[in-house]
Formats: sequence, structure tokens, C-alpha cells
Amino acid sequence: MARLRKRKRSGSNKAHLDDGPPIKKGRRDESNQITAPLQVQHTVLNQFYSQVPTLRDYILSKLPVTSRLRRRKVAAVGVRDKASIPVLLDIEQSLGVLLDNTLVGVRSEQHHPEENRLEGWKTFSQKGDESYVTLSSGVAGFVETQALLLEYVVRTLFFREKTGAWPKHLLCDGYSRNRGLGLRLVRPNPHIETLKQPPWPELLALMGESGERIMIDLLLDCAIFVPVKAGVNNLCQISGKPLTNVETLSRQKSEEQLGRNPAKTPSEIVFVRNRMFYARAALNARGLIHFGLRHIHVLNRSPYSHLGEEEDQPTEIRQRVAQQNEAHTLRVMMYIFPRQFGLHNVFTSKVDFKETSQRLKDYTLREEEIFEKFGRLNEPTTKVQIPKRLRGNATELVRKIQTLHQRCSYSKLLQHYCPVSLHKCRYAGSC
Repeated sequence: MARLRKRKRSGSNKAHLDDGPPIKKGRRDESNQITAPLQVQHTVLNQFYSQVPTLRDYILSKLPVTSRLRRRKVAAVGVRDKASIPVLLDIEQSLGVLLDNTLVGVRSEQHHPEENRLEGWKTFSQKGDESYVTLSSGVAGFVETQALLLEYVVRTLFFREKTGAWPKHLLCDGYSRNRGLGLRLVRPNPHIETLKQPPWPELLALMGESGERIMIDLLLDCAIFVPVKAGVNNLCQISGKPLTNVETLSRQKSEEQLGRNPAKTPSEIVFVRNRMFYARAALNARGLIHFGLRHIHVLNRSPYSHLGEEEDQPTEIRQRVAQQNEAHTLRVMMYIFPRQFGLHNVFTSKVDFKETSQRLKDYTLREEEIFEKFGRLNEPTTKVQIPKRLRGNATELVRKIQTLHQRCSYSKLLQHYCPVSLHKCRYAGSC
């Protein structure tokens, strides 16, 4: 019986195999490649920070290439795989929520690049290498390490301020210098307490040997925003420079070279809170609080006079009152719509910090600016053309505001909605 011969392979395959020795394909490990953290699109934060990644992406971008195991653990913690991990532990679930829902604000420029930051931490903490600790072996020691690390960060922030001023950082709230004897806690800091609570110590243990360095860089150079339960997509800042003190990202250099003043966006215009909530109360002649707008307010300086329906009033008086009302309405419109009249405004004008130390100029009195541009509004020779978009309904609306302001009794309005009995306060001491 003849032996069956094996079927030979086609010539093309043989030629392909004889070209050279087979090349082994190495196993691709995505954790070996460190890339920039993924950008999260947030309407407000993207205007203040060049990068806004999640906490998970930020940690993965900071872990070294050689830390394959740590990178895999950080990438997989809190991620449920129904085939291999049917149920997640409570600590793993809380870590996953923290890593995916916490946003980190990173600015491109770093004003304090301390190279000996880690050496200073080792000297301050007097701790050895704890890279062998994992979540399964417990994190009891990392609770103390996290508290000690926060203390080191606060001391570093105070050490940065050479002038002795209080550092503009949320973690420094409640601390003060103790006359050359270090720092003392004046009042509890809720942000410090939040960062001491789980799962932050567990996160420090999860990052391993590089955890202390990453955590120090995170607290010193970045801002941390955690979600709040109320509302939708609302965040609360727990670390970093307060967002109210952070400057928006700079404009393009081309616009600056051309000398143009681009219009600011609504998010770049902030209300000066200390002027609204911490201003001194206006007093009347008897020393009592004057309710309502101050006497220098434009509505008090530009009233709208109404003539009676009597026909015996001279024509000159009617013309004079009508001319005065027109000038007063025009002045109020200049205060409300300064940009339309080419006056200094918060949208396109630059602030001269020789005049004010605030981010925005005080526009309570504009009379000097109006006089220099248009002259005296009460004079018949002064002709100011109202912008086209402000004619008609807008002018009538401003006149209505003037009329309602004159009719409104602010003291009676306050007494109606917030009644206060002065007699009871004086004798019963209940105020």
C-alpha cells in the first residue's frame, strides 16, 4: 500500500517563509506608554486650567514607566468585570468613584518647581520605603502618612511666602504663623479633614512607592474638585488656589500684538463680593441706617419729574422739565449701557491698577468721564445721539425704572418682609 504523501504548501507561502527567520511579536503593554492625561471638557474649569483630567488619568500620567503593576492596579481599581470580578469590594468601589469623578486642574506654568521637594518630605517625615504595601495588606499606616503629608504641604505653602503674607491656598485656611515657632491651627479646616478621610489614604497606598511624590505634587501644584450631590454637574474645590483668585488663561499673542481688546466672556466678569456684602452701611443725619440706594447713586441723582395735567403751567417750564428728564434718562442709560456709548466698561476696557486695586473698576461715579466725552448733558447745546439698539423700548424701560425707584419706599419694603421690633430689641434684649 502506497504511503500517502503530505500536501506541499503553495510556492507563495514557501517563499514568504524562506525570506528570513520568523520574527517574534512582542506582547504590547499599553501601561508601558505614558501619554498626556485625557482632557475633560468643563465649561468653567477649561477657562482657568490648561488641563482638566480626571484623578485616574492624572495619576496614570505621573506614574513611572517601570511601575507596570501599579499602573494596572490604578487603571483597574473600581472597574467591574462581570466575568472575572462579579462583585466589587466597598473600598474598591469608593476608590473607583473617587478616581473617575474627581477633576484635577493643572496649569501649564509652574511658579515653584522645587526639585528637592521629595528630599524635604523624607527629612520631615523620617519614613522609610513602604512600596511593598498593598490594599490587601492594610492601610493603617497610610492614615498617619496622609495626615503627616498634609502637614508638610501646609508648611511648604507657608514657607513659599517670603513676605509673611497668608498663602492663597485652601489647605492653609485656619492656620497662622506662631511667631517663629512654626504654625498653629486657629480653626478646623474642612478641606484638610476631607483629605484625611477614606478613600484618600487608600489611594496613597494604591500608588505605592511613587504615591507620596504624586500626592505632594497634586496638593502643591494642582487644584482638586470633587462632585457634590446637589444639582447636576456641580463641583466643590477642596484643594489648590481658590478659583476666585485664579487668573483666566492668557489670550493669544497675536491679539496682544495688534493692540486689540477682545471682549471678555461672561465667566471672566466677576462680581466684587466685598463691595456688595462687606460695604459699610450708609447713615442718615441722625446716625441711623439709611435703607435703599446711596445718595450718590445715579438713580438718586437723576430723577424723572412728572408734570401735572394742569394747563396753566408755562410752556417754558414744561420744556425745561422735559429737557431735564431727557438728560437724566440719558445719564442713567450711560451707566447701564456704557459700552454702547463708548465709555469704560467691563467687557472691552482695561483696568488701570493705579486707580484701583480691584479686578474691576468702580463705576459709581462716571460724571468726569461723561463730561470729557460729551460735555454737560443738561445744556441745550449738548447733542448726544442714542445708539440705535437702545431707542424705543429700551429708553421707555429706563424711564420706568426711574419712576418706580421714586415711588418705592425701601424702608417700608424692608419692614414689611423683614419686620424688626425696635421696642422689643431695646428692652427685651432679643436682638
